[in-house]
Amino acid sequence: METTYFALGVLSMVAVIIISVIVVGLFKVMRLEKTVENLRVDSRDSVESIHRRIDSVNDNFHRDLESIHGSLSKSIEDCNLDCKKYTDKRFDKSQK
Repeated sequence: METTYFALGVLSMVAVIIISVIVVGLFKVMRLEKTVENLRVDSRDSVESIHRRIDSVNDNFHRDLESIHGSLSKSIEDCNLDCKKYTDKRFDKSQK
């Protein structure tokens, strides 16, 4: 009878230990799930931030490019007008 009680005591202790390990494991899994979810949110926010920065740089680049294009076009037009004026002036001199 005593061995039966001893065996039941040992089995109950083993059961308590197994249940304790399972509970601790479940809490660790739940904590890891929260960590993974936080990492997903952080990575999604980082990707969105990178996309916004790329869009901003792209917009600035196009704006600068349009400004340079306008400036070059104006310079070319001014140079063309100066050349025409100079040619007209030289032509008028040769006519006299």
